Amino acid sequence: MEHFKDWLAHLPEIANINWLALSGKLLTILFILVMARLLYSGIEKGMRRFLKHRAASGDAAGKARLETIMPLISSVFRYVIYFIALLLALSEAGVDTSALLASAGVLGLAVGFGAQNLVRDFISGFFIYFDGLIETGDVITTGSITGSVERIDLRNTMVREFGGRLWSIPNGDIRSLGNFNRGWSRAVVEVGVAYEQPVALGIDNLKEIAEKWADENPDIWLEKPEVQAILALGDSAVSLRIVVKVKPMQHWATERELRRRIKDTFDEKGVEIPFPRQLIYTRKDKA
Repeated sequence: MEHFKDWLAHLPEIANINWLALSGKLLTILFILVMARLLYSGIEKGMRRFLKHRAASGDAAGKARLETIMPLISSVFRYVIYFIALLLALSEAGVDTSALLASAGVLGLAVGFGAQNLVRDFISGFFIYFDGLIETGDVITTGSITGSVERIDLRNTMVREFGGRLWSIPNGDIRSLGNFNRGWSRAVVEVGVAYEQPVALGIDNLKEIAEKWADENPDIWLEKPEVQAILALGDSAVSLRIVVKVKPMQHWATERELRRRIKDTFDEKGVEIPFPRQLIYTRKDKA
């Protein structure tokens, strides 16, 4: 009953509210938020159209670089637009934004000490891009993770492993990395030949295989294949090796093809690829 009386006592104050002005402020705030959303969507669509046009022009390198920087630019625009929209909305609601900004500066300084990792990730993200270390589509190894770069944001780099698992790696944690898409790669194929076989037979067949592959794939290699021998005298085999300098990301396919040719040729020519074996001697003690 007492609460009802209090509510009745405040009825004159409610009646004195300028509902028309309040409705106008609410509509203005809603308009600001909607326009912020539309502005960001328009910028994002414009960037996608530009990227699509660049891809259609056939500039693969430019397309990869744009795919890398677009998420960074998009993130910056998103934060800036929504921050300005929030300030305008608060100002329209009667909040003193100048005092809010001053307080935010002090609060930001305090939060900054507790968010050093976040700041580190942002700064590292900019350096990763502007130094040109990696781009979208590159295959990299960082730590124990090897995979294709799908996205680089201000905070994280998304890397998908060959098995499909998607890793989100904070940019600040990428202290060292290897990039398979820079300059060139090297295909390395090792094979063992049995001790009972003449080593020269294995070397000659490997040279024939390497030369034939090079003749059939001139658009892949940068330097002609080289047969290296003898790498090691193992427990059951003499180790030989083919190495060839190829274009970036061509080394895995090259290695698979050379291994197939080596197996087929060795089977045809009777060159034995040994497997581990042991000689066991038995001794009988005299009675």
